[in-house]
Amino acid sequence: MEARHTPIKWAQRKAQVFITLELNNLIENSCTIQTTPEGGIHFKGTNKDTGSEVTVDLELFEKIVPAECKWKVTGRSVQLSLAKENKEVEYWPRLLKQTGKLPWIAIDWSKWVDEEDENSKAKPDFDYDYNNMPDYDEGEDSDEESEEEEAPADLGDLDGEKGDIPTGAMPAEEAGEEKKTE
Repeated sequence: MEARHTPIKWAQRKAQVFITLELNNLIENSCTIQTTPEGGIHFKGTNKDTGSEVTVDLELFEKIVPAECKWKVTGRSVQLSLAKENKEVEYWPRLLKQTGKLPWIAIDWSKWVDEEDENSKAKPDFDYDYNNMPDYDEGEDSDEESEEEEAPADLGDLDGEKGDIPTGAMPAEEAGEEKKTE
């Protein structure tokens, strides 16, 4: 039987690594985390529902500063903020020293910032005024019909008799033509 791994999400900045251990319903005061300067992390906690003990051992890609590391337990996860020892090196190419694709480890895109974007002062413009967007240019390619066609001036009684509604399907070649009734 293959060992079951705790799903992990991670992201990083130049000086920090963020790790989320996706563990539900832990007894908060049962959780302990031990970190080592070499990048070792040992987590242990107890599940509220089953009473079973959960452990996670990680050997990170590079060294960290245990005194500057923080963590918190939520109802759905354990979140860690780890301080990198060398804050001036490039981003880590992976979370762990172990090489190869590990299916239980994924990028946390909600926290990820690209290395070249981290130093830029520019922030995304979330206050963009969409009312001031340029008008659609009729000369550009478009699949929409032109506005020259107008709806009939008299739509008649919308609660008309049953005979007013066509019952058959219209052939595709006639879909664009205007139908005249007698």
